[in-house]
Amino acid sequence: MRKLLIVFAIAVNIITIYEFAQADSVGPNSPSSASDEGDWVSPWNVYSSDDHRASFNATSQDKLRAYNFSFSITDGSTIDGIKVEVEGYAVDVHYKRINVGLSKSGYTLEGSSKYVDLSCCDYKKECYVSAGGSSALWGGSWSESDIESSNFGVLI
Repeated sequence: MRKLLIVFAIAVNIITIYEFAQADSVGPNSPSSASDEGDWVSPWNVYSSDDHRASFNATSQDKLRAYNFSFSITDGSTIDGIKVEVEGYAVDVHYKRINVGLSKSGYTLEGSSKYVDLSCCDYKKECYVSAGGSSALWGGSWSESDIESSNFGVLI
C-alpha cells in the first residue's frame, strides 16, 4: 500500500508560488481555499506551514486543489514564470514523487504538470522542493488576470 504524507502550505512555506512579472517577483502567497477529490485528510492544512498537515494515504494520487492565492500584479505585466514550492515528506521511502500542476479554473490542469521529488528529504523529515521558476510557464500562457483570479490554483 502506498503511503504518502505531504505537507503543504503556500507562501512562506509549503506550496509557495512566486510569479516573476517583468523582473519583479510577486509572492510567495499561500492559498486561502483548498479541497480534494478523495483520500486527502485535512486539505485545509495547506494554508500555512504550522506543523498541521494535509496528508494522503492511498495507492493512487487523488487531486488536492489549493487556490485563491490573492495575488496582486501590476497592470500590464507579463508573466514570465511561475514557481511552486512544496514542503513535505513521504512516509514510505518508495513513494517520494508527487505530481504538481497549475490551473486557471481551480479544477482543470493548464498546460503540463511537473513531478516534485521528495527524495532529498530524510525519512519523515520535512523539506522544501520546488518546480518551475523564473522562465517556467508550465506549458500554458498566463495573464495577470489569470493569476489574480480566485480560481488560480495548484493541483497536487
